[in-house]
Amino acid sequence: MAYRCKSCSAGFESKDELFDHFENEHAPYKYGSLAREAGDIVEQRALEYGPPETNLNHVAELWSAYLGIELTGWDYAAMMMMAKIARGYDGAVDEDTAKDIAGYADAGWATVVDRNRNS
Repeated sequence: MAYRCKSCSAGFESKDELFDHFENEHAPYKYGSLAREAGDIVEQRALEYGPPETNLNHVAELWSAYLGIELTGWDYAAMMMMAKIARGYDGAVDEDTAKDIAGYADAGWATVVDRNRNS
């Protein structure tokens, strides 16, 4: 083996193999990767169900009527983020939950942008 990983002593024939190994096994978390993946999921759902801001605003309208107070799509997204965060109170935090939170933040922000564009 021409190249050895200093973190775990694994051996590799080429620098490329060593770099791939390090990036996949030892490199620090790549900031933004979860947010990008959540954004991809929001885009996919938009293709399936229509713009997320429309859905969030419709839910907010229903909840507003039910509760007797005015809610926005952003309010709905914020409450869904809080519901996801509450899962963590018992230690049940996983990547899927984090992606859901990021997705609600992204979709919720779209409602704000849409509202500002239309005012």
